[in-house]
Amino acid sequence: MTTSLTVLYDGWPLVYAPDSPAALHLLGLLERLPQGVRGLAALPAPSPAWLPENLEPVLAPTPPTPSGRLVWMQRALPRLKRQTGAGLLHTTRSGAPLSGGGPFIVSPSGFGRAERRAPGAVSRLADALAAGGLSRAAAILWPDDQSPPDSGERVLRLPFAAPSAFHPPAPDQRPPFDLPEGCILWHGPSTPQVLGLVLSAWSWAHNPIGADFPLVLLGLDAYGRAYAGHILAREGLADTVRILPPVAPAEAAALYRHCAALFHPHAPGAWGGPVRLALACGVPVVSSDRPDVAEVVGPAGFLIKENDARHLGGGLIAVIVKENVRMELEEKAAARAAAWDAAAFTEALGAAYRAIVE
Repeated sequence: MTTSLTVLYDGWPLVYAPDSPAALHLLGLLERLPQGVRGLAALPAPSPAWLPENLEPVLAPTPPTPSGRLVWMQRALPRLKRQTGAGLLHTTRSGAPLSGGGPFIVSPSGFGRAERRAPGAVSRLADALAAGGLSRAAAILWPDDQSPPDSGERVLRLPFAAPSAFHPPAPDQRPPFDLPEGCILWHGPSTPQVLGLVLSAWSWAHNPIGADFPLVLLGLDAYGRAYAGHILAREGLADTVRILPPVAPAEAAALYRHCAALFHPHAPGAWGGPVRLALACGVPVVSSDRPDVAEVVGPAGFLIKENDARHLGGGLIAVIVKENVRMELEEKAAARAAAWDAAAFTEALGAAYRAIVE
């Protein structure tokens, strides 16, 4: 860019969901600011210690409540954009302000319809307004190797790049959280439907796999952790599963690097999704055989009939017990990620910003 542009980034997930796809993708964006871009992070609470040094925080204290979420998206972000003089607002969540604040851009992260919707009238209103705001975005960024949700003019295709903590993967001295050298990682939404399928598949798989490869659940909110704990206690599986609290991005990256496989029997998401993060770390993916997953994972995935818990459990057994299968998938995952070009992503991001503000 020939002139400086100030971009205000929606930092809500950095504070309140640091291991979410939205936060991990945002961290990757902030690490790769295009030349001439000044990045500001709108934060609802004090800045996490691990934020990139090139980022300037802008604080607007807001609690993580339904009403706080509504106020943050619809009032705080537009106000902060005006106050800071930012030329553009960029959010990595699937929602945006309905009005005010000038042009904004969205790079959707998360799990789409599989996301858990908080109960209550205020939460429903917040979701409805955020969805309405999304329809007003100046542009929606989408990976160029993945089919977009529609072919509208607002969709801009960019090369994919993972956060630097994930790709290229750096070896750690020891696994995080006192886990064994191998584990099976699940990183997903907190809905009963998804958790029920995951834990049902695990009930078929855990005995043949053995205690050396526990299932680790990452990314759950408080409701999801309580619900999973209840199911595990009821089914007698509590000793075979670790439910983690929210973790910092560096800890999430360490979990990916140390896991033997990612279990992801649902949609892959776009930016910051677990399937791509696993590929970035050269980790095999056991998932559902659905077109959107196959498009992203390619030959690095072990894909099973969708929503079939018994066969999904069998896929986990095959990848963990048959070491030759796992090693072949690891090589294919690393090859898949090797094609990603961080410099090309940064250049394309700068071009997208320039196209919108000019």
